Amino acid sequence: MRGCAVIGAALLCLPLGFCAWITWDEPRSALPSEVEWTDIIGFDSQSGFREGCGFGAYRISSDNAAAFASASFNAPKWRQTPLTIEDGQYAFVGPAQERVTLYALHATGCASDDLRKTSSQMYKALSNSGSWYHIYNHGEGLVVVDPSAQLAWYLYYG
Repeated sequence: MRGCAVIGAALLCLPLGFCAWITWDEPRSALPSEVEWTDIIGFDSQSGFREGCGFGAYRISSDNAAAFASASFNAPKWRQTPLTIEDGQYAFVGPAQERVTLYALHATGCASDDLRKTSSQMYKALSNSGSWYHIYNHGEGLVVVDPSAQLAWYLYYG
């Protein structure tokens, strides 16, 4: 009987430990390789069965900020701001102004009140020129880099 209890406890603890490891590692691996962060200002996430959201704010290195600010920065998946947002979730992307539902903007709801305060800087970066953004997973994910402030944000809602 004791053996069954030990096996049962192990079967319960192993997946929970794995999930804790994923949660711990998530802030460190959320940003794409083009973004070199030096400090995590804050990261909050929530998850459920097949769904979740995350919001993170990062400080980026001065070298990385200079690379993004450089006229020679060229990465196919990145676009320069400004990004026009309508009704809080629709973005108009690229030269053709293709309308994309940007679910990621809802990720600010996952953040603590203190971390959510950085979202005003993020919206300012999106609306002004000089910053960069990357939309992925059909609008569920968004990464914003503001080289002038040496900040980056990660948003995911899906």
